Amino acid sequence: MPPEENSYALELWFFGVKTYLSILDLILDEFWSVEVWEKTSDCIPALLAAWAEFRSISLYKLTFLSDRGGEFKDHVKTASYHPEANVKIEKRHKELDMMCQPY
Repeated sequence: MPPEENSYALELWFFGVKTYLSILDLILDEFWSVEVWEKTSDCIPALLAAWAEFRSISLYKLTFLSDRGGEFKDHVKTASYHPEANVKIEKRHKELDMMCQPY
């Protein structure tokens, strides 16, 4: 089943001592990664609001697909677990890991 328009995958990605919120547009295959200053359910909505404002889109029109982690459940409406979206975003994380490795 193909993703709906305005569907985005969300995932936290850890590299070294830093945590990043990854956002993947499942239709356009555009990827963003934003540093998370603290892994709480209050921080994630603030980051998503800033991201949506930067993109000039309304959060209310978006569907977020995630692994339903605790940092997403309180304030971010997410669809139920979506393995296809998770595979796509995990592939991006693997690419980032390879690019960030020192030679």
